[in-house]
Amino acid sequence: MANRYRGDVEFEIPISDSEQKTYVLRLGVNQYLAAQKELETLDGRAFQRRLLHLALVHGAESQKDLTLEDAGDLLDDLGFVRANELINQTKFGRNIEVAQAAEKAARDVAAAAALKSLTAKLAAVRKDIADPEILHVIDGLLAKLDREAAAHAAEGAGNPPGAATRSSS
Repeated sequence: MANRYRGDVEFEIPISDSEQKTYVLRLGVNQYLAAQKELETLDGRAFQRRLLHLALVHGAESQKDLTLEDAGDLLDDLGFVRANELINQTKFGRNIEVAQAAEKAARDVAAAAALKSLTAKLAAVRKDIADPEILHVIDGLLAKLDREAAAHAAEGAGNPPGAATRSSS
């Protein structure tokens, strides 16, 4: 039986027209780290099969003897998309989603800081320029940077990309 508190995920596979077999996936940081070196050497389907196997053998006592080939058969039954969805529902999968969101937020903060810095530098240079053509180019760049900063701010607030520029145009 799945223990949702531990991040277990339960799923069923049809074994006949009237019967289904229930499986439980459990994949936490400790299980992943124990197999990390092996997983780093794999790619694509081999990686996914091993990750599914890892989650299966830790999922329930009745699944401890499942082989890598059994995991491959289940992967065939589930399909790669559904297998990924299930693995992403485990505690480890949810932790990865949180880590990816944090990395994206850090990149967004860095991009916003770079935009702010570039805008300040252009504004400082603008003061020393008298040529109207060059001023026109700098003003165009500053306006574009302002739109980019507004778009970043809107995306950070959960709005879809381009929302800030659509509403201001």
